[in-house]
Amino acid sequence: MTKEAKTKENQPKKKGKSRKKTVWITSIAVVLLLLVLLVVFAVPSYVSSEGGTSMIVGKVNNSIDGEVSIGDLSFGWWKGVEATDLTFDNPEERTSVRVARVSAKPKLMALMSGRIAVDDTVIDRPEVEMTVSRKQADEIFQAGTEEEDEESAGPGGDVMELEKFKLDMREGLVKINLQEEDGQMSTLLFKNIASKVDLNKPGRKSTFSLSLAVADNGNDSGQVSADGSVTPDKQGWRFKEGTEGTFNVNVKDLDLSSLRPLFALAGKDMQADGELNAELKTQIADGQISQLLADARLANFSQVVQGKKTELAEPVTLKADVSTSEDKVIINSFDLQSSFAQAKLTGTAESIDYTANADLAATQDFATQFMEPGPYEFSGKLQASGNAQMGEKIFSTKGNTTVEGLVLTKTAAAKDDQGESEQGAEQAEQQGPLRTEPTNLKIAYDIVKDAEAQKLTVKSMQLETDPQIAVVTMRDSTLPVGEGYEGLDASVNAKANLAELAVFAKAFDMIPADMILRGNADSEIKMTGTEKLVTVSSSKTTVADLFVQKEGQEEKFEDPSVNVTFKAVLEPEQKTVNELEVDVESRYIDIDKGRVSQSVKNGQKQLEGEFVAAYDLEQITPLIQPFLPVPMKMSGKRQSNINFSTRYAMDESEESNIFENLTGKANFGFDNASMMGMNFGKTDVNLDIQNGIMNIEPFETPVNDGMLRFAGVIDLTKKDKELRTPEPIQIVDKVNINDEMSAEMLKFVNPLFANQANISGIADFKAEQIVLPLGGGRENDINIAGTVAMSEVDMRATGLLGQISRLAKGVNGKIEVMPTDFTLQNGVLAYDNMQVNLGDNPLNFGGKIGLDKTLDMTIVLPYTADFETVKVGEEPDIRIPLPLSGTIDSPQLNVDKALGIIASEKAKAELRKALGGDKKEAEEGEDGEEEEKDAEDILKEEGRRILEDLFK
Repeated sequence: MTKEAKTKENQPKKKGKSRKKTVWITSIAVVLLLLVLLVVFAVPSYVSSEGGTSMIVGKVNNSIDGEVSIGDLSFGWWKGVEATDLTFDNPEERTSVRVARVSAKPKLMALMSGRIAVDDTVIDRPEVEMTVSRKQADEIFQAGTEEEDEESAGPGGDVMELEKFKLDMREGLVKINLQEEDGQMSTLLFKNIASKVDLNKPGRKSTFSLSLAVADNGNDSGQVSADGSVTPDKQGWRFKEGTEGTFNVNVKDLDLSSLRPLFALAGKDMQADGELNAELKTQIADGQISQLLADARLANFSQVVQGKKTELAEPVTLKADVSTSEDKVIINSFDLQSSFAQAKLTGTAESIDYTANADLAATQDFATQFMEPGPYEFSGKLQASGNAQMGEKIFSTKGNTTVEGLVLTKTAAAKDDQGESEQGAEQAEQQGPLRTEPTNLKIAYDIVKDAEAQKLTVKSMQLETDPQIAVVTMRDSTLPVGEGYEGLDASVNAKANLAELAVFAKAFDMIPADMILRGNADSEIKMTGTEKLVTVSSSKTTVADLFVQKEGQEEKFEDPSVNVTFKAVLEPEQKTVNELEVDVESRYIDIDKGRVSQSVKNGQKQLEGEFVAAYDLEQITPLIQPFLPVPMKMSGKRQSNINFSTRYAMDESEESNIFENLTGKANFGFDNASMMGMNFGKTDVNLDIQNGIMNIEPFETPVNDGMLRFAGVIDLTKKDKELRTPEPIQIVDKVNINDEMSAEMLKFVNPLFANQANISGIADFKAEQIVLPLGGGRENDINIAGTVAMSEVDMRATGLLGQISRLAKGVNGKIEVMPTDFTLQNGVLAYDNMQVNLGDNPLNFGGKIGLDKTLDMTIVLPYTADFETVKVGEEPDIRIPLPLSGTIDSPQLNVDKALGIIASEKAKAELRKALGGDKKEAEEGEDGEEEEKDAEDILKEEGRRILEDLFK
């Protein structure tokens, strides 16, 4: 057989095999199709079944806090998704959600291809309720802030392309319950929430609308609605050229008090009332806001801050009309009106003309809800006008500000960082509010800020007042506005009427409240700065006709001309003065060498200084009198030399102390001085400082025909500095006492010396220890232990002595205070027994005298229980004790209590005698106690009669 024949013979067999493969392929395709159809039809059926719904709910509940339930869930490839009776409950967070029905028709093919396309999404009657405490609200706000920071810092992810999304929400409700710390509950309702959203792919118009009613604890309190449309560029959802749209918001009769729970969730505790009506209309063209119209009105506003309620008598209104033209923002009008302030703006975003008016008192009342003004109140009428130029990096403004009738009132004593002494607070309360006279203030300014160069150029600035209190002028000056002081170059000229300026200085605690200050000051100050150093200098600072006096005192300081020049080199980062030179020339003060310098050596800073000052004490005492703790008069022409040096670590992280290595010397003295009834003779005091320990070298000086001796130590390295005596010392030795000493000092030793006149005698005081805190306001830290004695005291029988003299009838002669040990601690002077001999009769005091003048003492009179006079040296079994209370200025003798003590003691003694002494005391029993009580009542009545006779 030929090859060709064989080929023809095999051809029918190949055709049979091909048909067989086709059948197999067709069969497999049919099976796969059937499997796909089975899955396609089975998945919706399974999801819609009870088992499928339970599986989905279980998966969700395992991944969240709280519990989700679904009443019915159905899913179909053509009919979409629908769920009814959806709930979510989280009892721990006190949050619940209820939704009657949710349905949506997503386009599955679009979703699988990465596009969002959802038609006819409907949410029926969604209800959200949450209850939070005040503490939880703060925590939610804090957590939300931290999450925002994390999200803003994280990378952005890919987003799906939006093709279509249509939403219709009906009859929504949001309920927020805020539980206060006292348990009271306030509720905010957003009800009848309706919203429609129709989002389409870029290039097509999308719209939205929202409306809701606001209710507070069930009461309607406003309506809010918003709507808008946007047609973005086909390139995507970005505001570029070609984007068109509108955005409108309307608020009607909204009660601000109803929003308190909402503000709590935002971290704000707002206690405000008021009714807000507002309308906002916005047009968008070519990706920019082409026009913005705003009209808002806030009526019946009130706010409670720290118990103080602020109310606005008139509504606050805002009207604005802003548009754009040729890439320029045009402010057609901006008008803010209120009862306390008004402001108007016109122009463009690059050049704004402004005017403003404000009632300072009313503005401060309103501002107290946002800031704490302290003890200061301002009043006056402010007017400001000018122009502001705003470029990309340059900002400038030129204008004028005036305040008519400016009054500053200080309502309470301001406290510094170290607090305020009780005495200062008491004085401030007694003096009442400090108020300045009405003043007209005018400020003219022309300044330019360069953000890139970080500097502020003051072309001109002038502050002046009428009546003329001060005129301050700055011209052609450069101030840095960034970090450091590089480029600082400023010149300031200031003129001031010190008498008028003193009231403001007192209000801000710059000078003592009881200082009288007058004079005319004129100063020219120059400031320049480098990266690390700032130099402040004045070649001319003068004060003409300077007058200083302390209120209530005759002494005064007057100098026709005081001239001061100075130069200071500062290191702001280290807060140090590297160099200081001062020169003062006047009739009574001459500082011709005042120098402080600082350098760096071996990793440490070296600080050195030297001052040489000549002065006339009689003339300058009134100048320093307001700063002295007690009134003091001094006289004599002296020269003081002060020099010091120290070194300390440069590293601020180390516990460096500028005083640890301080060494120096200083001297001070006077020819004569008087203080609290003590008249001092010539005195010279030398100070020596070694390693931070200041030694007041021992000295003595004549005082009131006696001697005063003293020496002390101050450890300057300690935070709370104290003056201590180094060893026991006889401070007062045979010093004559007088009326002033009695009134200022001795009455705190014994109340007998209060309210005395024509007193004389001799006093001695030996101190075992004295600790006096320095810096003021620490009276309770005074610690004194010593011995006091007085002899040949002669004074009239007035005050407490007069009361006692009537009781101790018949005693007379000179008074002698026997040596008595006492202590002064924690603001209380105490001793056990101070014997005061009234002639030959002893009067014994014991107890406590407070520095606040309170008394808690007992006086033992020179009488026995039988009212027989006791002489010095006699020791009877019973003497009359007389309790003493009240104050030093108003002592109270408790005669009734004294009689009770006497009667009780005498009754016991008489009863023991009647029963045969101590042997029968144990046998007296109840009958004895009754007899003792009867005897006590009889003796008490008899004692009262006798004392009344003595008083008569």
